[in-house]
Amino acid sequence: MDNLIGHGLRLALALYRAPKDVRTSDKPAIELVQSYRAKMYAEATNSKQVDLVRIISTVNALTEHIKGVYFQVQAWYGSQGQDETLNPLEWGWELVDGGLSPVTMTQEAGSEEILNKISCSCETDCGTRCGCLRSGLECSLACKHCDGNCSNQKGTSNGVENSDEEKDEEGEKEEFEQDV
Repeated sequence: MDNLIGHGLRLALALYRAPKDVRTSDKPAIELVQSYRAKMYAEATNSKQVDLVRIISTVNALTEHIKGVYFQVQAWYGSQGQDETLNPLEWGWELVDGGLSPVTMTQEAGSEEILNKISCSCETDCGTRCGCLRSGLECSLACKHCDGNCSNQKGTSNGVENSDEEKDEEGEKEEFEQDV
């Protein structure tokens, strides 16, 4: 499994456009991802607007994704050549309400101090476009407009209360699906 994770982490570096010398270094892939993530984060915090999507995921999140993808591919191919069937609970999946759901992370993305500094600039209630929500984080007091008083908080159902703009988009999508 270590070989699989190592190759998957190097692929993630390529997808995030890490320089070739970083991707092909002799260092362990985990170290490469961690150092590249730190570099990307430092560059992002020096700019006026932080685009969290451009920062590579944590090693933990990438590892869980790689395991889940590997299991899914093996399931599609029927685990040909395998002596025993893979257990999805050992390969990036968990049981949720009687069905399988991908494990996104088994550790926090960072320290609470750092996570509280990440904020969105939603002008209406935080819905599916919220940078914090898309990053798997709750809004905090650092958020420019919602001040942490939105549907993306503990004890609230994320994404249930959508902004008017999101409701319009959902209505258009439903109309399109009915027309098709």
